[in-house]
Amino acid sequence: MQNVNKVISWVENLVEISLSFILILLVAAQVFCREVLDNPLTWSEEVCRICLVWLVFIGAAVACRESEHMNVTALIDKFSERTKAILKAVFEALILLFNVVVIFAGFGLAMDQMTTKFVTIAIPQGYQTLAVPVGSILIIYHILFHWGCQIRERATHGKEAVG
Repeated sequence: MQNVNKVISWVENLVEISLSFILILLVAAQVFCREVLDNPLTWSEEVCRICLVWLVFIGAAVACRESEHMNVTALIDKFSERTKAILKAVFEALILLFNVVVIFAGFGLAMDQMTTKFVTIAIPQGYQTLAVPVGSILIIYHILFHWGCQIRERATHGKEAVG
């Protein structure tokens, strides 16, 4: 399972780096063409928007993987370590359930948008919207993987304490 996780993490990182690079290049090209050549790229805004949407949702999964997602810790920091762990598990379970709903709603919306095309690049808008359920699937994967690691760690420590 660790190998699968390494591959998924590697692909996520590669997608994030590639989309960031494409986004920077396209924005720079758009500014150059508009300001220097006085001939703006008409299609770059739509491609940048697609890249940005995918960047956000894959980035959310990466943040979840690294446990760097946004937290409000002012109240939680006042609890004991055991209570913090329980609250974290409850919050992760709520995030998991929310993402299950987002997968179904996002996939349905993406399929509905497959008939509508972007104006300048003539590809279905559903490809942009697919970032939502894909990001949610990855978030669920990372939460379940994290839980599996915790269970395996507790089982290992339990055996060591007994033996």
